[in-house]
Amino acid sequence: IMRFPCTAAWVDRSGLIKVGEEVIVEPEWDSVAGSTTIPKGAYFAKVFSAAAALGEGGIYTVEKPNGERVEVQRHLLRHRSIKTIAYGCITNDKHHDGAASQHFINKVIVDVHAAYDSTEHFHTIGVHSDNATHFKSTRMLFWWSHTRNIFEWLRMVLVRFGAPGHGKGVWDGLGAVLKRCVLSAITNGKALTESGKITTDLEAREHLAKHFMSEAWTKSHESKVVSEIKIVHSPRETIETERQRGAASKFSGADGISGTYEFLALTEKLIAARTFGCWCEYCWECVCAGGMGSTCPSPAVGCGRPMCEWVVQELHQIDARTVQKTRTTAQAAGKGFAKKLRPGDWVVAQAREGGRGRGAGDRYWIGQGADAGDGSCIIKEFTHGGGKLEQTTFTKGDTALAVKWFDRHAADPEGMHFVEWDSVAAGNDPDARFVLNSTEVRAVNVKLNVVPPVGRPLVVSRARRSGVQPRAPEAPTIWELPRKAHGEILATLW
Repeated sequence: IMRFPCTAAWVDRSGLIKVGEEVIVEPEWDSVAGSTTIPKGAYFAKVFSAAAALGEGGIYTVEKPNGERVEVQRHLLRHRSIKTIAYGCITNDKHHDGAASQHFINKVIVDVHAAYDSTEHFHTIGVHSDNATHFKSTRMLFWWSHTRNIFEWLRMVLVRFGAPGHGKGVWDGLGAVLKRCVLSAITNGKALTESGKITTDLEAREHLAKHFMSEAWTKSHESKVVSEIKIVHSPRETIETERQRGAASKFSGADGISGTYEFLALTEKLIAARTFGCWCEYCWECVCAGGMGSTCPSPAVGCGRPMCEWVVQELHQIDARTVQKTRTTAQAAGKGFAKKLRPGDWVVAQAREGGRGRGAGDRYWIGQGADAGDGSCIIKEFTHGGGKLEQTTFTKGDTALAVKWFDRHAADPEGMHFVEWDSVAAGNDPDARFVLNSTEVRAVNVKLNVVPPVGRPLVVSRARRSGVQPRAPEAPTIWELPRKAHGEILATLW
């Protein structure tokens, strides 16, 4: 079931709105003609009494959710006229799984976008579903995180699941209507098919289309909540081909999925999750300010309730074939990045081997290119064969790079802030450089921002200046990695 607000009704500032209709009341000081953005200070209400005539100056009485009634001029009312289209998806494929779900979701989104985007200009998909495993699974979340590659116009996907054991949803009611229509036609011999029978999926599709997509049915349901039902069909062979394509794929990474009810797709393989969905103003601003490919929601942003905090999770496709393909692509890209690295440039490396020195247990490390002695970061290029250099293994075509590493700041649980690693405290030379294989490089010249110091500088009183004062240790410079860059880096890891 697809629902979306009609832009024409929303931007209209003079048309008649019926009693009982839902509206958004905009503040007088921030109501812009033609805008589809909800300004701060706007609120939801229902029309209690309508104006006697058309016009921007018509006076409406609206009722807030708390029962308070207010008189408002028509030009401040944004009409929430919702278009609802129900889709009946017919197939002879008997597997009720994620492959079938993805196939028909794709088909429905394409149909709605083609029919209405010229006037509505879609950019966001909000999904509400029950907890059935063909909808709520790591495989499906992985797919949702990649939908921007499928639909270029898409900016954000928010997926919410209803609580288990709380009855049926509207989609179940639609399914019952379609099944009853077919069963009644078979029982009473009133099939609307050319053969006069319903014995196949194609005949079921033909009967339902002639019934629900007829001019008579559409006209009689113009004022109903569901004003249109479309029937779409796909044969088993089409869905099975897509199913086999992903049959060997295995996924991991959606921790605690059974007890989590809201997910926000960020970038490929990256989602934000939280225990419950929240529609409060603060949480919604946090979500809408980001979206796919942008900064992921911060746990510190929103209403602050513990169960509404976002946790960013990385999803993995862990079958051997996919891992090998991703690994080969990433390593080839790393060799290209190595040629661009200069001393002082930021470099990101994949951390795959636990306990190998820097940042053991982290998914990636951050460092800066170091001078290898000739003004470049290249220590050695293995052009004729492999070898070992400072306990790091190289194969033919690899490049050994000189780097200095940075630590994640101990006070940052999210791991977005870095300080230069104290090599002396670790028992190493203060000017020590470390060797990095170019195949581990995932990005260079990443932009990190310096975090301004907190507090005021130390001031020594005049009375004590004559004595020798111990010099206070300088606070290390703290560098912050933007969240968008964090997501882009995770997408390159295998």
